[in-house]
Amino acid sequence: MIDVRYGPQSGKVLSIRRKERFNNPVVSEEIKKALTEKYGAPTSQYSGDMNWVAYRPGYAYGSKNSDLDECKARGNVNLTGSLGTPRFQNCRVAVSVALGDSNNNGKEYLSIEVMITDFATSEPELLAAHATMKRKEAEEIEAHRKAPVPKL
Repeated sequence: MIDVRYGPQSGKVLSIRRKERFNNPVVSEEIKKALTEKYGAPTSQYSGDMNWVAYRPGYAYGSKNSDLDECKARGNVNLTGSLGTPRFQNCRVAVSVALGDSNNNGKEYLSIEVMITDFATSEPELLAAHATMKRKEAEEIEAHRKAPVPKL
């Protein structure tokens, strides 16, 4: 399965997600070793999740875990998140890998999901889309405000 998400404002690609099921179980240490050889040491790793994050030039990653959490590729490209502030301002690009479908507590996996997000494109796109949604919501409320109040 390949999922490509396009920005509603620009039509540019914001993220790509690929999910694949293996024919046979893959040993956890072996697939993590192969991913590290391909992408380098992960920025973070939790169980079957591995993340590689590139920050914007000049940004020094702080000690806050929330900084890293904001830049994960997984699940970040949607319009329903809290976009009131530029959450992704220090993120440039991220690759997230989720290993799944383990029948033995993460010793082997049967599937992989790879997500790549281009935050340099997605942040302005999502902020613009969010502003459009807020504007339309305000217009709708204003139209309702002009309607007569129901008889009480």
